[in-house]
Amino acid sequence: MRVYLDGRELGLRFSACHVIPGHGKCGRLHGHTYHVSVELRGSRTKPHGFVYDFDRLKGLVRELIKPLDHRVLVPTESERFRVRRRGDEVEVRLPDGKRYVFPREDVAFVPAESLSAEDLARYLARELRKRLEGEENLRELRVRVDEGWGQGAEARVRLD
Repeated sequence: MRVYLDGRELGLRFSACHVIPGHGKCGRLHGHTYHVSVELRGSRTKPHGFVYDFDRLKGLVRELIKPLDHRVLVPTESERFRVRRRGDEVEVRLPDGKRYVFPREDVAFVPAESLSAEDLARYLARELRKRLEGEENLRELRVRVDEGWGQGAEARVRLD
């Protein structure tokens, strides 16, 4: 059995900007309104017959994406980003010589190698998996991140 949340229909979204060093137009600082969809596979539990409660799942997703909303996303596991935190500022230097300085409050650090839709989906799937630990009826989690109409990436994680 599977249950799902359609991020576009439910408003599970966040707006953020990022840069993909060395990639033509994506090598410029730019933004997206990302939609996050989730699917859980598992068996139904008693007494309600749910695989997982929709309201709880929506709450978990909103909790994960809130710190990313209206922020500059900076990966923490990339060799291509040289990041220096100085007081209330974050300085980011890229291999092509670009240098950005952002107020610290405007930055969200993401433990990922890049900030592609693929890596954002993987990051959110890992974080959601942590929050679902102990749910013995769940077997698989899928997280899809759409960065525009008709394009996105999906990460799949085993839970059992």
